[in-house]
Amino acid sequence: MSDYPNAMTAGPRAALANHVNAFRAGLAEAAGSAPDIAGRIAALTLDQKAAAARQAEILAAVGQSLAARPYEERQAILAHMTPHLAGQGVAPGAVAEFDPTDANLASAVGQAVILRGMLVPPSSPDGQTPPGPEPTTG
Repeated sequence: MSDYPNAMTAGPRAALANHVNAFRAGLAEAAGSAPDIAGRIAALTLDQKAAAARQAEILAAVGQSLAARPYEERQAILAHMTPHLAGQGVAPGAVAEFDPTDANLASAVGQAVILRGMLVPPSSPDGQTPPGPEPTTG
């Protein structure tokens, strides 16, 4: 997030109850909404995997940062972050409807971390980008 001032350090479309969870929305867009998430991830190109992993990482960071702030401040911080989150593929309306309770944030962060782990397996050489295809011989 170094390319954007992080409102949390300087100051992710699943429904939860009747509210749209913005962080889960971003994760659903990152990996696809099919129940077979592993199959959907396998069908992504390396560039798509890298973009989705980056989105999951950003959403987890935003969620963790919000969780460190008092509940009363969180909606204003999200409103401030809406343009940045929109640039990462999260619908502005979903951000506005998200209720940043401790439980919702913990759930969203957990999902983002799991999704990133699926997109960037520990076997990645740098731990940050999906591994490339195996070289072919002959």
